[in-house]
Amino acid sequence: MMKLPSIDGHFWIVREGKIIDWDFPEYAEVRSYWKCGTEKDYIPAPPVTQQLMINIFQKCLSSHYKGLEWYDVIEKFYKKSKAFHLIEPQFNCCYQNCLIELYLRGGELVFGSLGFKKKNGTGFHYEYGGDSYKTVTDFIKKNEIPQIPQKVKIVKVKRTALEFKELLLKEAEDFRV
Repeated sequence: MMKLPSIDGHFWIVREGKIIDWDFPEYAEVRSYWKCGTEKDYIPAPPVTQQLMINIFQKCLSSHYKGLEWYDVIEKFYKKSKAFHLIEPQFNCCYQNCLIELYLRGGELVFGSLGFKKKNGTGFHYEYGGDSYKTVTDFIKKNEIPQIPQKVKIVKVKRTALEFKELLLKEAEDFRV
């Protein structure tokens, strides 16, 4: 099973200037609870943060398909998903949904925040991310212990957000484009 980092952010596709994302029934519950309408607000993370997050997720997936080029990794992921009847978009699986969409129809993968406009006009409720989120640390879920790569010696059970950010930045240097 693929283990992806726990984040407070969202992935979507942009193709020909149009946002490709899915509207799941669970979003209706979110909008109802937070008293929001259907208007969405997508905020792409700053370019460096976006690239780091995409690279981290790419490394997690690539680790299951060693030695393959990225397009071949996506193809293998699609074929495995299809074999398990998991190619229909699934709620809370934005990264996987986007990979399948990329494989089938292409586009640009984008990472950032997703919010819904409040009915009372006081702004947006951000279900994923936030309007002030800018750094990798902002997008890491604060209530979870991060998955520590095996090559790092574990000296603590928990890491502070700053320590985890430094670890991610060190890991991300391997992915500089």
